[in-house]
Amino acid sequence: MSWPRFSLGRWRTGIAIALTRFPLVILCGVIAAACGTVANHWHENEAIVGQCERLALTALLGIPLLFGLRILRERTPRLRFIAESLGIAILVAWFLAHSARPNDEPLIVFIRWALVFAALNFFASLSPYLRRAPELGFWPWDFYLGFRFCLTTLYAAILTGGLEIALWSADQLFELHLDHSFLDLWLFLAGVFWPIFFLSDVPADFPVLETNLDYPRWLKIFTQSALAPLIFVYAAILYTYAIKIMAQRAWPHGWVALPVLILSSVGIFAALLLHPLQDLPNEKWARIFLRIFPPALGPLAVLLFMAVHKRIADYGVTEDRYFGLLASVCIFIWSLVFTFRRHADIRWISAALAILCLTCAYGPWSAGAVSQRSQLHRLVAILQEHHLWSGNAAQAAAEPLNLSAQDNERLRSSLVYLLRMHGSDSLRPFFAKVLDPAKLNSANDASGIIDALHIATKTPVRSLSSTPDSKMSHRDQTTALPIDGYRRLWQVTLLGGDSGKWMPKQFGNVSIGQTDGKIEVVGVGETTPQILPLPQALITAVENGSELQVEASTIDFKTGQHSYRLVFDNVQLKNWPSGPRISHCTFVLLEK
Repeated sequence: MSWPRFSLGRWRTGIAIALTRFPLVILCGVIAAACGTVANHWHENEAIVGQCERLALTALLGIPLLFGLRILRERTPRLRFIAESLGIAILVAWFLAHSARPNDEPLIVFIRWALVFAALNFFASLSPYLRRAPELGFWPWDFYLGFRFCLTTLYAAILTGGLEIALWSADQLFELHLDHSFLDLWLFLAGVFWPIFFLSDVPADFPVLETNLDYPRWLKIFTQSALAPLIFVYAAILYTYAIKIMAQRAWPHGWVALPVLILSSVGIFAALLLHPLQDLPNEKWARIFLRIFPPALGPLAVLLFMAVHKRIADYGVTEDRYFGLLASVCIFIWSLVFTFRRHADIRWISAALAILCLTCAYGPWSAGAVSQRSQLHRLVAILQEHHLWSGNAAQAAAEPLNLSAQDNERLRSSLVYLLRMHGSDSLRPFFAKVLDPAKLNSANDASGIIDALHIATKTPVRSLSSTPDSKMSHRDQTTALPIDGYRRLWQVTLLGGDSGKWMPKQFGNVSIGQTDGKIEVVGVGETTPQILPLPQALITAVENGSELQVEASTIDFKTGQHSYRLVFDNVQLKNWPSGPRISHCTFVLLEK
């Protein structure tokens, strides 16, 4: 296959081709970029931001869906506009079926969106050969799309970086105050430039694609020089570990999942890249690799299955364990198929993955449904064990009930998981007797339910350092606190900051907790907490025993589209080897 050269002279023609061939796909990108821009400028209006997020998520789904349907229509002329009309109807139905405030939805909604997005991308990769018997053009088509994706992303990244630096330079030199412009520029390049540039050179002459099968030499070198050494290193480590646990008659460590998944991803990717070379007489290396790697991967898939199954037996099913278990089964099936049928049609991989993604997103055997049932069963078992369950609902203890630290953590972790991942609706029917259903909403944390069950909470405390001295300071409560520009306020108390477990409480769109003396926050839909650094002026005031001033005790931070201000009322610091950290504190939380 002769790969076209990308030059400036072809861009104008390519843009015209993209606009006429894929107008709906480009429109989806423009809509997503426009929604992001509007939300960026109107971030204080939750209604506008919510509608923009819902429309942007729908438009992003439209990019692979309408692309795949357009290619399918080109390959099946009798479909005319039926295919794309069906795609638009699906997108409208998706938009109407979802909340106008996505940030208030549980995390499972975003996992479902990601799975549907992945399924549509697999569909797009398969669309020109969905109903065609010959497989010859499928590998060049997918390879060309992947190559074009990488090239477009590289161009867009360089252009974005250069323009962002230029914009920042102008902002600094001329004091233009272009705070919103940086995100606006990124949204334009990601939502408008990237799709147009990618679509400007999508293959349209499929007969040529299926007959001109020149294999790029650089691709073979990349596979041999970069991917093969990685595969060898990971395989050697994992087989050595497998021999070790067999000798010790032990279960595999849960962490083994990561290297197995890396090896599987890189190895299967290399096998797909080498797939066209296996019948060529001069490509002995490719034939050897495709003969050895699939059967070698099978035992490692079993190792992954055992590791994930052990975690499920101990802690129940969650979405990540569900996907880990499913990945082990898929890897094992791939290993079997290509061990006994090295010339198997590779189109089934895209088709199977698309179907699996949709199955994992919706239905009784989806990741969310299976995980929710498992964690609810675990929660009910804990409540029954301590006589906190009657019939089909939870009941409060007659008097304050003391649980062991282990049982308390099991109960709390199950509640936190169900509230964050599946929302309050997953718990409302079971706690109606102990908690007003109207008060049980996404803002409730696990502590509220535990208190309603009359469980006495005990905060584990351990020594923080060899010299556990501490100092405390207060803010003058008679001094007025400025609240202009803020719309909501909470009074927050965090205790047990020296605990290694992060047990956050949710306030509106943000969850706040302490881990090892550090305050960590995470917004709705985010998975990685951010640490709030203590102002040096606050540390100095506490160490000197001075009264806290508002300026010294204030921390401003942002999660997602929301801005917050934290003002300490009082704080106790303990000395750690790495410096002072919070033991407990009380503060006012303000949300814009």
